[in-house]
Amino acid sequence: MSQTTGNAERGQVLLIVAVGMVVLIGIAALAIDLGFSWMLRRQEQNAADPAAVAAARFISEVDPLTNAQTFDPIKGWAAACHYARINGIFDLGNTDCSPEADGSSMNVNYPPDASAGHFAGATGMVQVIISGQHDAFFARIWGTDEVTVTTGAVAARQRGNTNTNSLVALKPDGCSTARLHGTPRIHIYPVPGYSGDGGYVHVNSDCGNSTADEDCTTSSTGALNIAGTASLEAPRVNVHGGCTGASGQPLGTLDEASHQIGDPLGGLVFPPWDTSLAGGSCGVGATATTAAGSEGCGQGGGRIAWKPSADSACPGLPSGYECIELEPGVYYGGWDIGAKVRVTLKPGIYVIAGGGITIGSTGSLDSLAGASAPAPILIYNTDNPVYRSACPGNAKRCQASIDLTAQADLKLAGLLANQPCPPVTATGGCPFGGMLIWYDASGSQSADTAQVDIEGGTTLDISGTIYAPRAHVDLTGNANANCGATATQVAAVQIISWTWDIGGTGDLCMPYDPTKLYKLMQQGLVH
Repeated sequence: MSQTTGNAERGQVLLIVAVGMVVLIGIAALAIDLGFSWMLRRQEQNAADPAAVAAARFISEVDPLTNAQTFDPIKGWAAACHYARINGIFDLGNTDCSPEADGSSMNVNYPPDASAGHFAGATGMVQVIISGQHDAFFARIWGTDEVTVTTGAVAARQRGNTNTNSLVALKPDGCSTARLHGTPRIHIYPVPGYSGDGGYVHVNSDCGNSTADEDCTTSSTGALNIAGTASLEAPRVNVHGGCTGASGQPLGTLDEASHQIGDPLGGLVFPPWDTSLAGGSCGVGATATTAAGSEGCGQGGGRIAWKPSADSACPGLPSGYECIELEPGVYYGGWDIGAKVRVTLKPGIYVIAGGGITIGSTGSLDSLAGASAPAPILIYNTDNPVYRSACPGNAKRCQASIDLTAQADLKLAGLLANQPCPPVTATGGCPFGGMLIWYDASGSQSADTAQVDIEGGTTLDISGTIYAPRAHVDLTGNANANCGATATQVAAVQIISWTWDIGGTGDLCMPYDPTKLYKLMQQGLVH
């Protein structure tokens, strides 16, 4: 090998080493500076998260008249500043968290800005953004002297969104888990003035082998069964399995082979109560039910007799009827509403601890606000906690079905979020606003026997969310001419149940109105 060749090779090696050193230094610069950036980001996040939660405390409750919320920027800033300082973002002496010479700064945005993604502009939410700088090390080689890191957090104090489905059948298998029967037109539609998503139907069951044609035919079984001459009108119908129907295609978009969904209200827990206290009374001044006795209200069968009130307490009371006023509370043993008995519920929560509810021929159940509109109530159906370990068993001690099949009127409305709901809350808002019926999924009744039957006679006027994730819901409307202002069969409800069956003899109007339905609370850190 010549001397010239050897020198050339050594020169090439030196060049490769030199280039490699530059690359390695660059990688080191990137690794070290990214590491410091990550440390600063973690410090900022540890400050931004509690700062946002603290600031959210100064978002007001929803105004009952305007449905609006406001934010106190001075108190919100001070609360966020406190956590930014104790987490080292600002000097402790910088009591107002003004920008510092090292580049540290904080912004509090109500509502959140565009950097918050889909939370941008959301009332009831506040955003805290913290920025800081650190000196660059090896990155100075590339002309970068400082690195800026910005971190944000969003916290909420608001009621969340209403689920967009009006009807949900959660059972994952089996045929006809969602069924329409009789001769009605089931009409689900958004209320006038509402233009968002909603009023959908969702069926989880996988029953059906014709799921690619988006067609509701009679050639096979299906998860959704439109039987008889019933018809279904909804903005959208989603079925995991197939749709079968004798009366043709639903009016609206049909999507067979749709995905299954989970329980949208899963994890919702009703607060416990003191079973040593007396329960609700079977009328004003009547004997109270007790957990130990679990007698229930009604006539005969060991029940506590109803105690009538003056007829004036039940506006429009038909001749020969008894008027029974009930206060919110825990009713051990349930209600047996006999013939020609009108039970009127005052606003609040009614816990049916064992025994369920039955309405006899010509009985009626109202929740009247004064002499007109239904008052806001919630019926929570569960076991008597004292006897839960022995359930199922004794009919008045254990969870039983709810039968609201009235030959006369049935008028019920779900709770209001901005009103108290005794006995759970005596002041402020209600955590279960929009809920009408809640059938405890952890109760002793099996999904094969748990049932909610709802039928009005002359008038059906109900609104709110019916949550029965391990029960069957049967909703029946009677003859009705149309879904206009004079409609007499109106169910402005959302049904989330194991299975459901809807029918009747005329139009059943089911307006989708998110203001009347349950909304999950969003409180605390959301982003």
